[in-house]
Amino acid sequence: MVEPPVDEIVQKIVETFHPRRIVMFGSRARGEQGTDSDLDLFVEMESDKPPRQRVRAMHELFSRRRWAMDLV
Repeated sequence: MVEPPVDEIVQKIVETFHPRRIVMFGSRARGEQGTDSDLDLFVEMESDKPPRQRVRAMHELFSRRRWAMDLV
């Protein structure tokens, strides 16, 4: 899996959603990622939209991605 640098992904989220904070967790955060590891991000933001709609919007932002990503 080839993915852009984490800072580029985070910047795109910040520019689009203006979150309070973004926290990376999982194997990448621990420095234990393998070649098949996904990117795990916790994104905290204020929104009038229901959680399911927010997650959908986030996935649409990265709809052309070719790497695995979990968003919470």
